[in-house]
Parts: sequence; C-alpha cells; structure tokens
Amino acid sequence: MKKAKIRRTILLLLVSLFLAQIAAPALSVPAYASAPSEQTSVTEDELTDPTKMPPPEETGSEKSAPTDDPPADKAPEESDKANEKSGTRYYSNNPDDFVIENGVLVEYRGSDTHITIPSTVEKIGQHVFSDKTFIEWVVIPPSVIEIDTSAFLRCTGLEGVTFSEGLEIIGNSAFQQCTNFQVASLPLSLAEIGDHAFWDCTSLQALYFKPDTYLYINQRAFENCAINELTLPADTWYIGKNAFKNNTSLTALNLPEGVRNVDDNAFRGCTSLIEVDLPGSLEIVPRGMFAECTSLETVVMRPGIIEIKGYTNDYYPGAFHGCTKLKSVTLPSSSYELGRYAFFNTPSLLSVIIPPSVTIMGERAFDEGQHLLIKGRIGSRAQSFAAENNNRFQGTLPPVDWINVKRLTGNRLQITW
Repeated sequence: MKKAKIRRTILLLLVSLFLAQIAAPALSVPAYASAPSEQTSVTEDELTDPTKMPPPEETGSEKSAPTDDPPADKAPEESDKANEKSGTRYYSNNPDDFVIENGVLVEYRGSDTHITIPSTVEKIGQHVFSDKTFIEWVVIPPSVIEIDTSAFLRCTGLEGVTFSEGLEIIGNSAFQQCTNFQVASLPLSLAEIGDHAFWDCTSLQALYFKPDTYLYINQRAFENCAINELTLPADTWYIGKNAFKNNTSLTALNLPEGVRNVDDNAFRGCTSLIEVDLPGSLEIVPRGMFAECTSLETVVMRPGIIEIKGYTNDYYPGAFHGCTKLKSVTLPSSSYELGRYAFFNTPSLLSVIIPPSVTIMGERAFDEGQHLLIKGRIGSRAQSFAAENNNRFQGTLPPVDWINVKRLTGNRLQITW
C-alpha cells in the first residue's frame, strides 16, 4: 500500500515538472555571457603619459558625418575658385604648382585655366608659362615688379591679364603671339615695355595707359596688333622702331605735348588712321613714322618741330611716304629741314604752304609735277624747290616792316627784305 502511494506521488511530481517546463518561457543566453570578462590593465606610466593612453571610443554624437568635400590638400573645383577682393577677381590655385626661388617664379606645374600668381613672387621668370595654351586669365599681384623675357610667349588661349600697381618692367616678348589677348590696362608704375612684348597679339584691340606714366616703349612692342584708339601718356620718353607698325585698325591717335622721342616706322602701315596732330615737343618726325598710312588725309605739326626725316632705303622711307590720300599738311614756322622723299608718293596732296624758315629741302621732298601748288615766300627755298621739280608756285611778299625800299637813279627802285 505504501509502495503504491510512493509511486503515485513520484509520478505526479514528474508530470508537474513536465508541464512546468512546457509552460515556462524559453530563456536566451547572450553569446558573451559564457565568455570570461576581459579587463585591460593600465600601468602607472600610461596613466601619467597621455601619449600612452588608449584612444577613447567614439560615441555616436562625436563621429564625423560623411562629406563630399575634396581633401584639404586638393585644389577646389574651378567653379569654387573665383572670389571678389577689392574689385579684382582672384583665383585659388594649388601652391605646389608654383616653383619659387628667391622671389622668382621659375616654373608652373599646374593646369588651371585661371591663375593668380602667389604674393611671394617678385619676378615671373623666363618662359615660365610659354606655350601653355590652356591658360585664359592671369592675375598679377602688386608684389610682382618684373615679367621676364617670353614669360607668356605663345599662350594662344590667354584672353587677358590683371596688372597691378607695382609692376615696373614687361620684358622682351613677354606676351608675344598671345593671339587671343584682347585688352591691356597698364599700371602707373610701369616704366618699360620690352622689344616685341605684345608683338603679333592680333586680337589686342584696347590698350590703356595711365596719364602720368613715365614710359619707355621698345621696338616692335605692339606691332601687328588690332588697337582701335591710342592715347599715349605725356611722359612717354621713347617709342621704339616699328612699335605700333601695322595696327591696321587704328583710327585715332593722340600724341600729347610732352612726347619727345619717336623712332623710325613707329606707326608705319596703320592703314585706318585718318588724321594726326603732332606736338611741338616731338621736334623730329622720324623716317617712315607714318609711311604707307593709306587713309591718312590731314597732318598738323605744331611749333617746335624742326625736321621731317627723309628716305634712307626701303626699310626706312620718308616720314609720310606713300600716304596716298593725304590732302592737307601744316608745317610749323619752327621747321627748317624736309628730308628727301619725305612726302613722296602723295598724289592727293595738291597744295602745301612752306614757311620761310625751311632752308633745306631734299630731293623730291614732295612729288614732282604741275598738280602740286607750293605756296611760300618769294626768294625762299620753297620757290627754288618748285622750279626744280616742275611744281606750280604761288609767292608771297614778306611783311611790310621787313621791306627795305631804296631809290636808285632814274625810276629804278631796289627792294630788299
């Protein structure tokens, strides 16, 4: 009896345990729960030396968000380069693209189309940008004093340059054959423009000088350009040979009083030029200065001019040789010499007044023939020249107070002046 009761009790316990196991929720144990915990030991040195401390873990709020910005050592895109500063557009370029030695920029390694020269540069060296046809615009800061020989030679994509006050010298061939260069506004500080500096810049239409610039322009500096109008500073000390030759678009030229030294052929072949007014400060009109200016109609020369140079050879013709439309010439009372062939091949010139101060007239200073009427003082060199060259002559007597009348014997009078 007791055994049966014990068996029944055990059976009930087993059933109860079985039912309890089914009803109880399943317990999940984390994977790390069974792993022993690891502790990082920190020595005393590590506690006192921050460089030996393990780095702190980043929390969610401290992590930096992803960005599309370029790395700090990369140049930004072209669209982000331009910014305005004091009215001048500056561009950001990679400093590593510029090789600078003792203030001289000796090499450019970049490929930017718009460039700002670093402010540590005092001189742009020879050939630094030569033949880099991808360059479109350059900003030159006030620190730059000189642009050396051929610095931008044949940069055919270059449209313009921002020149800053401080620049003193533009070297030989500095911008030669930059055929897309359109506008040049030159600073007051500029003192010298070298040989061929802008030679063959066939798109250069606008050229501006500051009025008080003391300037020396070397030979062929602006030959074969497309300048429309030109006003030179009064303190232009020298204009070299062929300096503005073959600017066939030049229609207006202003040479103010103060311009002194102009060399041969300076404006030769400027075929659109119609009128010129030459200041007395010039003194000497050089060989070929306006030769072959085939649209030139009027020439006025102010008192102070003493000589108009004549022909030497085909490279150096007379000052106004081949001005086929020239109709009017005013010679000043200060002039005394007209060189040989000075006005040769000027078939439209029908009349000219030659003052008595002119005592030297070279061979065929004016064209031969009856079409030309020379007006001058009776007994002057103008009268004898007209006779030598088969020109018509219209004489004038000197002022009355110059005439000395002396009665001779009978009805004869002697008139001298």
